[in-house]
Amino acid sequence: MIKSLLFLSLLIHTTFAQNRLWQTLDGNEPMVIARGGMSGIFPESSQFAYEFAMQSPVEKLTLWCDLQLTKDGVGFCQSDLRLDNSTSIATVFPNDEKTYNVNGQEVRGWFGVDFLADKLRKEITCKSPTRFHPLVNIARTKLIFRFLKANEVEPTTRKTYGELLKDLANIKTFASGILVPKEYIWPVDANGYLEKPTTLASDAHKLGLLVYATGFANDLPASYNYSYDPTNEYLQFIDNSQFSVDGLLTDFPTTAANAIVCFANNQNAAPAKGKALVITHNGASGDYPGCTDLAYEKAVTDGADVIDCSVQMSKDGVAFCSGSADLSGNTNAKTRFMSRASTIPEIQQNNGVFSFELTWIEIQNLKPQILSPNQEVGLQRNPANKNAGKLMTLADFLQLAKTKAVHGVLINLENAAYLATKGLSITEAVSGALSNATLDKQQIFIQSDDTSVLSNFKNDPSYTRVLLIKEKVSAATKQAAEEIKKYADAVSIPRSSLVVAPKSYILSYTSVVKDMHAANISVFVSVLKNEFLSLAFDYYADPIAELATLTSEGVDGLVTEFPHTATAYMRSTCSDFTNNSTYVIPPVEANSLISVAPQEAQPPAEAPAPALEAADVVDPPLPSVVAADAASTTDPAAKAPALAKSGAHQTSAAHVGLSLVTIVLLRMFAR
Repeated sequence: MIKSLLFLSLLIHTTFAQNRLWQTLDGNEPMVIARGGMSGIFPESSQFAYEFAMQSPVEKLTLWCDLQLTKDGVGFCQSDLRLDNSTSIATVFPNDEKTYNVNGQEVRGWFGVDFLADKLRKEITCKSPTRFHPLVNIARTKLIFRFLKANEVEPTTRKTYGELLKDLANIKTFASGILVPKEYIWPVDANGYLEKPTTLASDAHKLGLLVYATGFANDLPASYNYSYDPTNEYLQFIDNSQFSVDGLLTDFPTTAANAIVCFANNQNAAPAKGKALVITHNGASGDYPGCTDLAYEKAVTDGADVIDCSVQMSKDGVAFCSGSADLSGNTNAKTRFMSRASTIPEIQQNNGVFSFELTWIEIQNLKPQILSPNQEVGLQRNPANKNAGKLMTLADFLQLAKTKAVHGVLINLENAAYLATKGLSITEAVSGALSNATLDKQQIFIQSDDTSVLSNFKNDPSYTRVLLIKEKVSAATKQAAEEIKKYADAVSIPRSSLVVAPKSYILSYTSVVKDMHAANISVFVSVLKNEFLSLAFDYYADPIAELATLTSEGVDGLVTEFPHTATAYMRSTCSDFTNNSTYVIPPVEANSLISVAPQEAQPPAEAPAPALEAADVVDPPLPSVVAADAASTTDPAAKAPALAKSGAHQTSAAHVGLSLVTIVLLRMFAR
C-alpha cells in the first residue's frame, strides 16, 4: 500500500486571511495544493507553473509534485509515468516508445525510467522548484494515502479503493491523512447535479485523519449547482454547516486561495457603499430562462441591485419582458408558429418569430427556454430548469420589483421606430406602466440605443437615462461625450470597448471609462458570463478575476447573467481597492500572459476600434405611430426608417478553450 503514499511539503507563504474558525481537523484554514503549480495555464510542473502558483494569498501554499524517476534515479515532477502526454518527448525521441506492464495493464509510451536525467533536462521541460532541493524537512513531512476511483484496484492489497475506504481505521495506522476524488465527498448524479454529501470527511476527522480533495479545475465542467463559478465549488467543500476539507488539490490555486481568503464565512456581509451596481441581464438568465418570474426571483435572492426588463410588444399592445423581439431563441415559438416566421432586416438579419406578430395569449402559452451560449461544446446551463418559469408583463415585473424592494429597475427599449409602423408605441407603454406602478423607493433606469427614445423621458428628473452603445469603440471624443450628456446620464458598453483582447489575450485597456467620467457620465459594462469560454485567457477561467479587473477600471455597473457571482464579489472585503489593510484580488495586468507566449501564439496586429464621435450619437426623431388599421394593411418594411446608428452593429468574439494556451506554451517550454 506504500505505493499510494504521498509526501506533502508545506511552504509558508504570506497571508491576509483573518483569524477565523474552520471545521478542518486542526481548526486552521484549509490548505491550497497547487497540482504541478499553476497547471491550468502553464505546462504542469514547469518553472512558470510553479512561479505563478506562488502568487497566492493563503497562509500555507503547498506545491504538488507527482514524483517520477529517471534511468539514473533522479526524481522529477510529472503526474503520469508516460511523458508523451505532457511534454514534447515523442517528437524529440520518436524511436524510444516502449511498452511496460503497469499494475497488470500493458501501457505504451515514453517513460522517464528509459532516459538519463541530463538528457531529459536538456531536451524537455521537467523542472521542479529549487525549494524542493536537496531534501524536504523530514520533521514536517506528512504521509497521505491517495485514493483513486472507487472501482480501481490498489496493487498491493488487491482491493478496490472503494473497499479500502470502508476501513479508515486501518489507513490511520500508517498515514496522517487521505487524498480523495472530490466526488467521494460531494457525489454528482448522472444529470450533473449534487447529491447529499457523504460522511467521509466527518468520519475521517473523528479518527484524526486529514482529508484532502482533488479534481478541481476552473475549465472542467462541474456540477450545474455551481453555475460555472469555480469559487462556488471550492466553498461547497470548505464553507458549509457540516464539515470542511483540510486541503484542495487544484490546477488553479489562485482561485482556491481567493475562495478561502475572500469568500468563505462571508455570505451575510453587505457591499460597501459606492461600489459598482450589480445589474441583471434578463434576470438571473444564467440559471433560469431569461426574463421569467424564476429568473427575476433568483436575481433578487442573489442580491442584485438592479433587475432589468427588455420590453417587447405583443400584437395586441401588451408590454412584456423578453431578451429579444424574436421569440424563437428564448421560447419554443419557432416550433409553435413556424408559419409566422419572417425576416425583418430593420431588426435582425436572421429569420425569426417576432413578438408583435403574436397576441399576448399566444405568447403566454409559449414555453420559455434557457439560452446556453456554449451549448455546442457541451456547456449547458441548468438543463433541469431549461423550460422553467413564465414570461412576465411589464406591469407584473414592476410589481415584483416593488414587492421585493429591490434597489432599482432598468427598462430597456429597442426597435421603437419599427414598432411605430406596426401601430405600437413602446414609449407610451413604458410610461404608462411606470406611472401606474408608483415605484417610490426604487431607482428607475431607462435604457435605449436610440437617443430619440431617451428624449421621451427627459421631463422626469427621477429617471436615470442610459444610452446603450452596442458598437465596439476604443475611446470617446470630448464632443461625443458632451453630446451623450444631453440625452443620458450613463452609457452601457460591451466588454470589448473596455478591454482589448484579440484572440482572448488582454493587450490593453481603453480610455472609454475615463472619457465618459470626464463628462460626468456613468459607465455600465455588459454582458458578463461565468462560462470560461467567455473569458479572456488572462482571467484564468475565473469570472471573479474579470470582475476585479473591470471594477479596478472604474466601471459604475456590472451587467451580468450570473448576479450571484457579482454580488458575492462585491460583498467581499477583497473587492475594496481603497482599503490598504486587507488583501485585494488584483486586476489582470495587460500583456501579462501573452508576454510569456511564443511568437507564433501572438495574435496578429489589429487596427484599434474607432473612437466614438459626436456624429455617431444622435438618432433621427421617432416617426408617428401608424393607426392600427393602417398598420395592418400597409407593408411596414417599405416604410420602416433606417436603424438608429447606435444599434447598427453587434460585435462578437470567438473563444477557444484554455487548453490551447497550454498547448502553445508547452511548445515554448519544451524547447
